[in-house]
Amino acid sequence: MVKNHTVASMKILMLTTQLGYGGAETSFIRLANCLAQSMDVTIALFTNTGTYSAGHAPLDAKVHVTLLDTASSNQFVRWWRRIRTFRSLKQQHDVAISFLSGPNMVNVLAGKNARSIISIRGSRKYDPVSSCAQRWLFHYVIDPIIYLLAGAIVPVSDGLRQEIPSYAQSRIHVISPFIEPLAIAERLNEPLPQAYAALRNQKVIVAVGRLSVEKGFHHLIRVFSALSKREAGIKLLLVGDGPMLQSLRTQCSDLALATDDMSPAQNAVIFAGYQKNVLPFIALGRVLALTSATEGFPNVLLEAMAAGVPIIAADTPWGARAILHKHDTSKGPYPTHRITHTDYGTLMPRIDDINHQHMWVDALAQALEQPHAPNCSARVTDFSLETVGASWKLLVEN
Repeated sequence: MVKNHTVASMKILMLTTQLGYGGAETSFIRLANCLAQSMDVTIALFTNTGTYSAGHAPLDAKVHVTLLDTASSNQFVRWWRRIRTFRSLKQQHDVAISFLSGPNMVNVLAGKNARSIISIRGSRKYDPVSSCAQRWLFHYVIDPIIYLLAGAIVPVSDGLRQEIPSYAQSRIHVISPFIEPLAIAERLNEPLPQAYAALRNQKVIVAVGRLSVEKGFHHLIRVFSALSKREAGIKLLLVGDGPMLQSLRTQCSDLALATDDMSPAQNAVIFAGYQKNVLPFIALGRVLALTSATEGFPNVLLEAMAAGVPIIAADTPWGARAILHKHDTSKGPYPTHRITHTDYGTLMPRIDDINHQHMWVDALAQALEQPHAPNCSARVTDFSLETVGASWKLLVEN
C-alpha cells in the first residue's frame, strides 16, 4: 500500500505501446483522463506513432506524456532500454499501470512491483492471430513471469479471470472498461456525412472495427452473401480500415456482391473506411453484428445499446457475453451452439464455423424485418465513468 500520500498528491505512471486505433488505446486514454481529475498522471509510450490517434478523445491537458528510449536497431537493446527508462520513471511515481503484454512485461521487470498494476485486455487461450510458437512462449514463459511479479492484475471480464493461473487469483481485480454516456449522447447528435444519408431507413447491418482477420468480417461477408439470396435491398455497412480492406473487396467481387452502391433496391457491401465518430453510422443500422474471434471487452456493443440498435454478437471470449448477460455466465458452456436471446441482445455461435451459417442468416433476417432493441439504458449505466472509474481509483489508492 502506498503510504503517506493523499489521493490528490498521488503520482500515477501509465504505460502502453502507442495511442493508436483500438479498444485498448481508447480505454487507456479514458482511464488517464479519469485519474488525472484527482491525481498527477504521466503516460509513457513505446512510440508516438498511431495512424488513428486523432480519432480518440484528446488527452486531458493535465496528463504528461513521455516516450521510452528505443533508439536501437537491436531488439534486445531496445527492450532493455525500455525497461531501464521505465524503472527510472517508476522511482518517481507511486503506482505504475500498464496495458497490453509488452508494456506489462516492461512494468514488472522494471521492479518495485508492489506498485505495479497490469491490465489484461484479451484472451490468450483463444487468440486467433498468434502462431503456435507465440502462444507457447506466452503461456509458458512470458505470462507466468508477468503474473508472478505483478502487484495487482486487472482483467476486463470474469471470463478472462478464468484464464489466469490459480496462484495469481488473490491479486485479481476484475474492472471493465468504462464509457461516458453524456459524451456518447453528444456524438450521436453529430451529423452523419451527407454521402451516407441515402442509407437512412434502409435495411442496414452495421459492423464496426479494424479490418483485420480476428474481427471476422470475411465470415460476415460470406453470411451476407447467403442472406442476399433470400432478402432484397439489404446493405452491409463496414466501418473501419485495416490490412484486409483489399482482400474483403476482392471477396465481394468473387461472390458477385455489389460494393458502395447505396440505392435502395440493391444488395451491397458499403466500405465506409475509418470514421472519427462511428456513432452516427451505428445509428443507421437495424442491427449491429459483432463477429470477432475474440474480444476482451467490445465497447461498440455499449455504443450500439446507447444508440438503440439491436445487437447480434458471436459468443467469443469473453467480452460479448459479459456485456449481454447482466450476470456473467462465462462459466457455462463456451461457445454457445444455438441462438441465445439475452436481456440486452442476441448471443450467437461463432461465425467462423460454416456449420453455423444458417443460424446467422436466420437471426440477421429476423432482425432486419422486425427490429427490436431492448431498453439498455440501465445496462449502459453499469459501465459508466462514475461506476467503473470509482473502482479504478479505489484500487490505485490502496
